[in-house]
Amino acid sequence: MSIYNPLYWLSIRPLDVSGNLVWILLGIGILLVVSGFVVPFILKKRFKDSLLRKGFEQIGTALITMGFIGLFIVFCSYERASFLGGKFWYPLWIIGALVWKVYIIHYFYKAVPQKRLLKNSRSVKQEYLPPQKRKKR
Repeated sequence: MSIYNPLYWLSIRPLDVSGNLVWILLGIGILLVVSGFVVPFILKKRFKDSLLRKGFEQIGTALITMGFIGLFIVFCSYERASFLGGKFWYPLWIIGALVWKVYIIHYFYKAVPQKRLLKNSRSVKQEYLPPQKRKKR
């Protein structure tokens, strides 16, 4: 059966991971986990905006999570676990990563500008309001 056939990827039989394929998949998983720790750390130091920092934390969380899930799938495939090592987990993993990527892109391009606009409008209104009085106990 060809890898281009959808029935090949919907099989419960584990993917035959041996030789160089194991090392490539392990390298991808480890690279995702390491970059999940390093990338947000570097970017949070560079940018001081709290909204951008939250977005970089989301990127780090996505990279770490997808890296560990990928390592788990590779391990189960290598050990020939029939259900947990099934070929259908690889496309689901990639689809999950793409959905998470769309969510992060939406945050940076839609939510951050809206939150900045709301923050600026509050600060403009605050200029014309008298300061709040403290309550005495």
